[in-house]
Amino acid sequence: MIKFFDCNCSVGEIENPFPGRRGDLDTLIQNMETYDIDRALVWHMDCVISHPKIGNKKISDICAMYNHLYPVWVVMPNHTGEFYDPQRLQELIILHNVRAVKLCPSDQRLNHSLGIWCCDMIYNLMKNIGIPVFISLNETDCDTVYNICATYPEMNIVLTDIHYSNSRNIFALLANVRNLYTDISYLKTPFILEDLCLKFGSEKLLFGTGLPDMEPGCAISAVLNARLSQNEKENIAYANLDRLLEYKK
Repeated sequence: MIKFFDCNCSVGEIENPFPGRRGDLDTLIQNMETYDIDRALVWHMDCVISHPKIGNKKISDICAMYNHLYPVWVVMPNHTGEFYDPQRLQELIILHNVRAVKLCPSDQRLNHSLGIWCCDMIYNLMKNIGIPVFISLNETDCDTVYNICATYPEMNIVLTDIHYSNSRNIFALLANVRNLYTDISYLKTPFILEDLCLKFGSEKLLFGTGLPDMEPGCAISAVLNARLSQNEKENIAYANLDRLLEYKK
């Protein structure tokens, strides 16, 4: 039986949720049990509804109670003095066993640039301590992702929420940079997992559900029913993410 390690889920409520969306912790735990999802990286919506410091504390407190949940912190530039300087951020990441960070730069969220002139301190810190940086394609574009990957080749980027309309760009990105990983939560194009594995290998694909905004059965079915070897399925389901989360202490 394949173990699944979810790289893309959250807890917390949003403004104007669509009918049926349940972002509470109990529902996440229940969904993980129902769908046999072994572990999950989780971030808190209060990071963007309120402030990253508030949401990060909440997700760290939650994950401290569950050994199968791992905290993802939302980080932001500290030019205004409202977040943490790099040294303090590194201390807190290690203290709270933060396994990955997430950037939320869109004007609907934290509204900051991903440019080097704005986020260089974040990129260098994550490169130095080996923490992967998660960015949703809903909040940026492929040109920006390419520039970040090319400028910081020793920092790993995980691109999430990739819709079918960006399929061609994902192939081009993976062909040109070596430090990019892709979440499969939204990858619904028929046979795209097989095509990606054939062209680039299975090592750059990460299982994710998109909970609570997506139905987890879609991503699970895509992996289990893909025309891939058992080793390739296990890489996507959990092994790639396990390797990615080994950071330098």
